[in-house]
Amino acid sequence: MCLGLVEYHTLTRPYWSPFLVKVLNPLLTILTTHPPLLPFQFLTLAHKAVFTFFIALGQLSPLFAPKNEPASSSTSAFDEQQLQRLEQLSMSTEVETGRLLALEMAPVVGDEAGQNDMKGKVREWLVQNTIRADPEVRDAIGRFMQKRRAGAPAGARQPVLG
Repeated sequence: MCLGLVEYHTLTRPYWSPFLVKVLNPLLTILTTHPPLLPFQFLTLAHKAVFTFFIALGQLSPLFAPKNEPASSSTSAFDEQQLQRLEQLSMSTEVETGRLLALEMAPVVGDEAGQNDMKGKVREWLVQNTIRADPEVRDAIGRFMQKRRAGAPAGARQPVLG
């Protein structure tokens, strides 16, 4: 709200912002070699500063929240509350996942052949990634590549799998 007011004031006045002229630009010219800021640069800097401030506030707010240590008698109530939070989080994650999947499938909505093709490709990708992520499979591929590379000259390039 305040940033909007500063932006409105800066854009609708024929003169530069008093804060910019009397505070920020003199400090900038005294402390650095940077030339004075123009009004649009001031607004860009203000946007970035406010955005950074709110991100920092979001990251630091859990540190300043009062910590409610559960008493030993109310442990079950605390556990129940944590379970409810976990359930809400999982439900919201499921809803968000559904939305993302719908967004990804948007290009093939209504095209049955395209949907079947997309499902087949996703299924194949999942199988391949599951197989490649298995430690035993990775070890076997490594041993095979070592045997294969045993007779190769010193500077030969390795073939890329998959």
